[in-house]
Amino acid sequence: MTPRRLAAASLPFSLALAVTVATALPASARTSAVTDPTGDAGGGPDVTRVVVANRAHAVVAHVSLAAVERGHVIVSIDRRHGQGRSLVSLRGADGSTRDFVLGAAFTDERPAGRVSCGGFRVTWQEDGSGVTMRMPSRCLHHGAFGAVRFSVLTEAGSGADADYAPQDRQGELSSSAWIPRG
Repeated sequence: MTPRRLAAASLPFSLALAVTVATALPASARTSAVTDPTGDAGGGPDVTRVVVANRAHAVVAHVSLAAVERGHVIVSIDRRHGQGRSLVSLRGADGSTRDFVLGAAFTDERPAGRVSCGGFRVTWQEDGSGVTMRMPSRCLHHGAFGAVRFSVLTEAGSGADADYAPQDRQGELSSSAWIPRG
């Protein structure tokens, strides 16, 4: 068989193998999602779903909300060893926001103030039904970290806790599963 005919004959097998391998790989191996019941928030933003992706160059969190609310959305990003980060967006009644990164996760033993994080971006959906936060990897231990997990807390405009996800069996704030780095 000539090389050209061999290549043509093996093309269907190669394509089938590529499709099999591509579908066998876990596409969500570097993301995690949690859902939260609608209507359980105490007077502030009501979390309905959270999806976090631990990408090679950024950690991206999308928090879906039941309705437009004035208040705060805080996504705690925890790493296995050392201080994590908390991604914060404070939304006013007029839709204006103040966004920043704190130098500790909810699980860290010592609190920390704001840290510099060039490239940190927060985007609210126009209707207020969700917010996406993108933290460059260099803002978490200079990019030298592996798996992360997350927790989300929302607060009413007054600062009182409104909702959180994920929850444990007793209804208390918990953490997601560990998300491998992509």
